[in-house]
Amino acid sequence: MTRNRRLVMGMILFLAMGAEADTRQRVEADLETLTSLGSRVVGYPGHTAAADFIERRFRELGLSVERDSFTVVVPIDLGASVTLTESGEQIPLRCLWPNQVRTSTIAEPGLQAPLFYAGDATLAQVKGQPLSGRVALVEFNTQLRWLQLAALGVRAFIFIEPESTTHYEAARKFAVSPIDVPRFWIDRPAGLALRRRLLAGEQTDVILRGRMDWEARTAWNLVASIPTPAGVDSGAGTVYVHAHYDGTSIVPGLDPGMQSAASVVGLLETARHLAANPPRRTVRLLALSAHYQEHQGIQAVLAQRPLPDLFLGLDLSTGSDQLGLWNNTDKYDLKRLFLPFSKLAMGHGQAVALGLGRDPDEALINGITPLRGHDWYSYTPTPISTDAFFGLLAPRPALTLATVHDARPLLFTPLDTLTVRGIDHLTQQIEVAREMLRRSLDDPSLLDGSKALIKALKPELSAVRVRVRGFMRRSGGPDRRIAGATVLLPAHAKQKGGVVGQRVYLADQDGNVIIDPVPYGYWPITAYSIEPESGRIVRALDMSTRAKRYHGTALPTGYVELHTRLKSQEKALVLFSTVPRDLHALIAPRSLQTLLGVRVVDAMGATPHEYGVALSRFEEEPSGVIFGPVGIRKRDRLKLIFGGHGGSLLVTNASGHSTQGEARGTGFLLQDTDWGDVTLQATKDMWSLDEFRLARLRRHAIGNRWLEGLHDRVGDLIEEAETAREDFDWERHVALAREALGLESRAYPRVLGTLNDVIGGMVFILALLLPAVFFAERLFIAATDIRRQLAGFGGILLVIWLILSQVHPAFELAQPIVVFLGFAIMAISVFVLSMISARFTRARQEFESRISQIHVVDISRSGAAFAAFMLGISNMRRRQLRTALTLVTLSLLTFTVMSFTSFQPQTQ
Repeated sequence: MTRNRRLVMGMILFLAMGAEADTRQRVEADLETLTSLGSRVVGYPGHTAAADFIERRFRELGLSVERDSFTVVVPIDLGASVTLTESGEQIPLRCLWPNQVRTSTIAEPGLQAPLFYAGDATLAQVKGQPLSGRVALVEFNTQLRWLQLAALGVRAFIFIEPESTTHYEAARKFAVSPIDVPRFWIDRPAGLALRRRLLAGEQTDVILRGRMDWEARTAWNLVASIPTPAGVDSGAGTVYVHAHYDGTSIVPGLDPGMQSAASVVGLLETARHLAANPPRRTVRLLALSAHYQEHQGIQAVLAQRPLPDLFLGLDLSTGSDQLGLWNNTDKYDLKRLFLPFSKLAMGHGQAVALGLGRDPDEALINGITPLRGHDWYSYTPTPISTDAFFGLLAPRPALTLATVHDARPLLFTPLDTLTVRGIDHLTQQIEVAREMLRRSLDDPSLLDGSKALIKALKPELSAVRVRVRGFMRRSGGPDRRIAGATVLLPAHAKQKGGVVGQRVYLADQDGNVIIDPVPYGYWPITAYSIEPESGRIVRALDMSTRAKRYHGTALPTGYVELHTRLKSQEKALVLFSTVPRDLHALIAPRSLQTLLGVRVVDAMGATPHEYGVALSRFEEEPSGVIFGPVGIRKRDRLKLIFGGHGGSLLVTNASGHSTQGEARGTGFLLQDTDWGDVTLQATKDMWSLDEFRLARLRRHAIGNRWLEGLHDRVGDLIEEAETAREDFDWERHVALAREALGLESRAYPRVLGTLNDVIGGMVFILALLLPAVFFAERLFIAATDIRRQLAGFGGILLVIWLILSQVHPAFELAQPIVVFLGFAIMAISVFVLSMISARFTRARQEFESRISQIHVVDISRSGAAFAAFMLGISNMRRRQLRTALTLVTLSLLTFTVMSFTSFQPQTQ
């Protein structure tokens, strides 16, 4: 008996090993096919070939297949190259993912500029080399240092293919603001050859060409139906098992995509398994496209297909052999409602793992109710973004089987190629997943907990109709329909698990876009018009006061807020014709944090009639774009005031500090201005304004030695920074410019505070002046007629006002009439408030007396004090000599004490 049992177990093990070998061969073959088709990013030939391949595989299994088509707007690489002008040699390049909507397109006849090698893009490595207007050949693994070189004037970048990289590096090769910095990928052999020539000292001029357009391309969701066994109850429910097959890469035209192919390979093996062992309920297998385009594939399913009773998603990768079951949400109040699904699926999964000879606790992780002290993110080093999440918003129960303990380092990179170890890991995951899914789908109690869960969930998806409009020349409202406008709906993350965090749409001929669905909540949204031949933004979101009435107040980063809370709603976006200019190095000098807000004014200090901004939403990217009007009038000049962390920065285009007009600056016309690095420009503008203000204070003997010394130090630093720039000592230039800005940003509020103190002191003097004038009128005139009293009061006030206007510095720092009006408004306000308060107090006392029926006699304390004051003045009029001596003594004592009192703040 024992011998027979051993024989049976051996046969089972032998058959299992044979089945495992067959599975591995199919997995390897499918991966080889999908990774050899070319880029599977939506819109590229490899994506179409992948859809055809998957459909063919489904049909080979005897499944009926449907194609659901939908449109996705993606950046299409139409070709790029760098030509060496001396030899005429042309080297092919590939465009990188766009900076927000700004692609790497270069207008014909191309960018002709010197090429230089920038190494790892550190400032020390480019010392001694001019940067402005040049093209940099750079190593790929440089994080965001290329932005620092762009701030110093580098016009474009060519990144050399690295030997190895990570998705962390790849995600830092594009920006979330539409800065005009073309970036390209060069194959490693060509890049190394070019690097050798440059390191050998060869001076090389190049012509850089590139074209990448946003295009609406067709994508397909493939839906295969598993044949239902005869006699199955039609009420057993419908389950969608889905996985994505599109690719993702920082280089859209170059995407082998082993990681992004793993999920659909798992779906194909599951299809084979279910076709041979059909479960007793309706099962649809969905191969989804546009997963990496902010989940537009699953969104199309929700819009085009009836909702199932359960979504089951596969999100597999090849860096680990472990699976995790997750419910796609962090909401703890829903965890208990997922317990029935968790217990059933985990029970079947652990039994399958045990049958395959694996440790159940290692092969399958419960991410719904994990071990104490853990949560789902303990198992996913790199957060993933699942399609099934949108199923919960539909609302329907949704589960995901995902690979855990895998950082997926090569996802979103062009180096995500086939590896033997990856094939083994994926095979082990698929063996557990396919049988686990079959048993779970065949279990009659699978959907027992769905009713309670659906009841707890709420529909949280909205359809939004966006109307993109512009103002016509003689129209009171935005009546112009902007056909072909590019509408951008960014997500909260720049890139998550390879999913690029933005949805892009193109407006129809009427300037309208339908975004369906959009999860409930607050979302930033914006729109542009792009010139295809140059890639330049020619219309941007209008943040002016008149546009604000139609699309609301813009956020500091330049977006407007879309608040989705209804099943369907509309949103207007108003654009204006613009000239864009990049802004770099937007870093607060004292806190060293990115400046995330800017106030734009025109040359006169008023809000411009048209303007816009687009700043980064993330601290690590200190860049942005300012959009100004296309005119050349004075009101089209712009000044920038950056706020946020560490105080304000002014960019005003000051031409000197001799006059107030020079110090305040004339603003910039964006047509003939390229700020680049704003650090030194802001320092010089703030220094000029402070120099003018300090000079005015010095003329009135108002000074602060510490402030003067700090200001003079900044002047020296500016000169040293400009000298370092002329010497191409970039590391020293940046250090000096940042030090100068840091010191001047410390001095600027002190200077402004001193001016405000002087004016505030003047207001205080005026507040004391009113009772003094009244006192003087009673003492020297003592008119009995009210008209003579008012005339005397006004005359004395006028005389003192004229004297003060000649001697007090506040009248030079601000307009005298402005000071007077400000004080008058304050005095009248105090008088009116005191009258209202007195009237209210009297009314309250009368009301209380009527209620209590007690007559209260209260002596007015203010009245008694006023009578005593008037009596004292009468006595002073009778003793003129004593009064005169007393007033002279008080005046001398007061001004003597003030003359010998000073305070010098010191900062260590």
